[in-house]
Amino acid sequence: MYKTMIASALFFGLLTIAYLQQKRNVPKKIVFLFAVLELIMCLCTSLLTNFVLTKGQYIRLNSSGAALGMLLGAYIFTRITPKYKEVFFESFVVALPLMYGVAKIGCAFAGCCEGLPYNGFMRVHTDKGNLFPIQKLESAVFLLLFAFSIVLYFKKRFNPLVASSIYAIAKIALDFLRYAHLYHVITATQVMCVVIVVLFIFLNRRQAKTTKLYSDE
Repeated sequence: MYKTMIASALFFGLLTIAYLQQKRNVPKKIVFLFAVLELIMCLCTSLLTNFVLTKGQYIRLNSSGAALGMLLGAYIFTRITPKYKEVFFESFVVALPLMYGVAKIGCAFAGCCEGLPYNGFMRVHTDKGNLFPIQKLESAVFLLLFAFSIVLYFKKRFNPLVASSIYAIAKIALDFLRYAHLYHVITATQVMCVVIVVLFIFLNRRQAKTTKLYSDE
């Protein structure tokens, strides 16, 4: 079930990206190539991130690494076809919480991403005792964020910089409910979320300067 949900997260995420780009009249060939690059960057960076964070002990997917890879993939494609750069970034950011939310359903079935010790409502029974249902909460929060994002997108009020910052803040806050915070004040995932936001701000400002330069000419 875990692998199925991860595959579903990628499929529905890329399908959403393709649909949003088609709605903005991006040629089908470019939509397809963008999706292929995003898939490659997502998988490669996700696996590499987990390998680095676990000091070579594991090679498996990492959600923050996947988001970072897709961000870099989107940026690379804006350099190849700058005409559609705003559409690339917006479609990518809109799809992020959908992919993360669906992937966390898989985590709930796999029993990974353990929460803090907890004996209240919806507690999860494990060999470490009763734990907080962090996977279910993360899935619900990010699927709601996706719903809000898609509504704002079609109302033409969606701001990818603001949205990505909100996603990162939500992830950082939710991460405090994980079992890892029994031993760490700040986790590697939280640090990566900050890096992603800073990188997105940098890339967004750079694109804005480039756009202004071309308009001045």
